[in-house]
Amino acid sequence: MMQGFDTSTVLWCLGTIQALGLASAAFARWSEGRTCQTPVHWLFFAFLGLVGVGTVAAMMIGPGCGLVSGTTLALMALTATLDLSRVGQASHSH
Repeated sequence: MMQGFDTSTVLWCLGTIQALGLASAAFARWSEGRTCQTPVHWLFFAFLGLVGVGTVAAMMIGPGCGLVSGTTLALMALTATLDLSRVGQASHSH
């Protein structure tokens, strides 16, 4: 446990960071090809770093919290790199 911090406040902060991180990943996918793409991608990378730091902090609370935060980090990376626009094209090429 982290000494000097209220555990429920830390968990709420971590949960908020994770929710905003996942939202930023979805927003980054949505912004693709739009004029707002560059600032949205920078926002995503800021949250990616914040979720990474949050994952390290969550490991101090316990392995369960670290697992949830690590999963959020992986989902953010997957959301940002997954290209579903080519799925329909691949099935038409045969």
